[in-house]
Amino acid sequence: MERETVVDIEATAVEILTADAPLKKYVVDVKNGIDPLEAATKNPRKDPKNKIINEKDERRDKAISRFGRRLYYFELSEDPDERAAFETLEPLWIQHRDILSMNKKNQTGSTDNFINDLKKEPFASAVTTLTMSPEQNAIEETNNDFRASESDKRSVKTTHENVKAKDLRKTLESANNNLCEYVYVMAKAYPDNAQWNKLLTVINVIRKRYSELLVHRQAHSKKKPDKTDDK
Repeated sequence: MERETVVDIEATAVEILTADAPLKKYVVDVKNGIDPLEAATKNPRKDPKNKIINEKDERRDKAISRFGRRLYYFELSEDPDERAAFETLEPLWIQHRDILSMNKKNQTGSTDNFINDLKKEPFASAVTTLTMSPEQNAIEETNNDFRASESDKRSVKTTHENVKAKDLRKTLESANNNLCEYVYVMAKAYPDNAQWNKLLTVINVIRKRYSELLVHRQAHSKKKPDKTDDK
């Protein structure tokens, strides 16, 4: 609503927009508050932190894939111990390899389960026999690295970005209220001034439009049926 208010007010091109110092300041205050708030509440898919998380998820996927490829290197081994170790680990790998197709959140927990199983016997001994501890460690390290980044992102988002957005919203709403109240007071003080009346009309139209939109949204929300369990 604030951006619409400024755009419509400036579209009137009335002289007092530049001649009246307080009005000019109030308009600038609103304009200066719009972009920072929109940036703080932007689409999370555009968040640069997501790029870091995606990169760490890719590293984890590669570590898991390397484990599988290295394991099948021993499928045709002529060493009886290596062959036995492969046959021990293959069923476990088949059980867990679908973690590569899971979403990021589920993959973290499922990878924990895979690592925990690898540390149990007879799988732990099989990993040692095949000298696959580096591959196992890489899976655990990349999974923990991903978890730390995801946790840090949630913490920053909830404690910093949300607080910042809340403060920016308050500042913008205050600036917009100051602008609207100033126009209202001046229009009442100078009822014969067509320029102030024109600005007041613009503001009233926007507020009416916004109020109607809220009513429409509330009515639409009430029409949605309650979810029930199909039992």
